[in-house]
This record gives sequence, structure tokens and C-alpha cells, in this order.
Amino acid sequence: MLAIKGFHRLASFLSNLGAFCSAMMILFMAGMILLEIVLRSFFGTSTYMSDELVAYAVAASGLLALGYTFKTGGIIRVTLLLGGLKNYPRLRALCELVCIVLTFGAVSLLVYYMYGNVERQFLRGYTSGTMSGMPQWIPTAGALSGLIIFLIQLFSYFLETLLKGYTATDDEVSEILNIEPVVTETR
Repeated sequence: MLAIKGFHRLASFLSNLGAFCSAMMILFMAGMILLEIVLRSFFGTSTYMSDELVAYAVAASGLLALGYTFKTGGIIRVTLLLGGLKNYPRLRALCELVCIVLTFGAVSLLVYYMYGNVERQFLRGYTSGTMSGMPQWIPTAGALSGLIIFLIQLFSYFLETLLKGYTATDDEVSEILNIEPVVTETR
């Protein structure tokens, strides 16, 4: 059980790190856009590569935050079936486990093919072919890292659901992963 708690902590750390990197990329994007506005408005010039760099950052930041979003319950889930199984916690857990395994399989395929793409781009020295000459494995590796973090977080949730024998409530997940529950107000 200690090893599983350690794995939960690792998954939580990686998810938080991915969210932090994602936030830094969003700040980078805002800075690049502001720089481009200032350069064009006041100096009549441009970086000539801000659109490319911002596009790379958008792709990577969206995927790097995926593990954190899943961990904190921010991913939209269709709970029509699970909601009807509230009185049957073991059956609900089984359905949850099946969903996790299917998601894990689909994301694993993405990771497999994206890893092959990163490796190929690195070995062949592919660059963007634009003014920046960005090695293409760098932005692709950022996206790949986000998917790997998501897989680790999924596996952590799988283990917890498997060991508990039922689907953890939001409060229980918050307690296990040592996070503050997300509180939303409705007006």
C-alpha cells in the first residue's frame, strides 16, 4: 500500500509539474503576442515567428495540463450510466474500471505513435523549415510529455478504484491525492 501511495504522489507531482509548465507556456504566449503588437505598432517590424511559436505552445500547453485537469475532476465526464449505479458501488467500480482501461488503451496508442514521430524527427533532424528553424521534435515532445503524464494519472486512478472496489467520491479523491476540492458556486 505504501508503494501505491508513493505512486499517487508521483502522479500528483507530475500532474502539478505539467500544469505549471502549461501555465508558463500561456504566459510565454501572452508575452509573444504583446511583443508582436509592440513591434508592429511602434517599430514597423515583427519577430516573424511568433505565430509559429505560439502554435507550438498552444498544442503543448493543452496536453501538459491534461493530467492535472483529470486529477482535479475538470474533465467532462458522461455519468449517465454511472449515476444510475449509485446503489451498486461494485458494479459502478467495474464500469469505471472498464472506462479507464479503454481510455488508457486509446491514449497509449497515441503515445506509441507520437513517440515514434518524436524519435523520427530527432534522428532525421527535421526542422520547421521556417525562419526559426525549430527542431520539430521539441514541440512534439512537449505534447508527448503531456500524454504520458495523463497516462500516469489514469493509472493512479485505476489503482485507487481497483483497490477500493468502488468509485471514489470527489472528497475521497481529494483526500487521497492531498488536494483541495474544487468548489464552484452556482448563481
